[in-house]
Amino acid sequence: MKEKLQDERIDYTIGELNLADLNHDPLKQFLEWYQVTPKQEQKIRMLANYLRLLARDSLAARVLLLKGVDMVLEFYTNYQSDKAQEIENNPKVALSFFWPLLERQIRIEGQGQN
Repeated sequence: MKEKLQDERIDYTIGELNLADLNHDPLKQFLEWYQVTPKQEQKIRMLANYLRLLARDSLAARVLLLKGVDMVLEFYTNYQSDKAQEIENNPKVALSFFWPLLERQIRIEGQGQN
């Protein structure tokens, strides 16, 4: 039996995104959205720092936790893992955050730091 997943669609209605309303500094815009994630429920707030990381030469994305923001986005990984080896070989990575309750997502591309 074939599932019709399109019938489970959610209509996103919080609002539209206007480029004129965005901060010109992407890190400041990220922090603005991050800080308004719902704070009333601890579990929802904790999920706000989950990110997906994709190393440019990899086909596999990984879920990590954001550990800090200070001019860069900081996350930790096991240096012996496949993910760490992929980043070591090519530090160009993409991160994405998805905050469904805000109806927002952010994709960040950049050069990793060791």
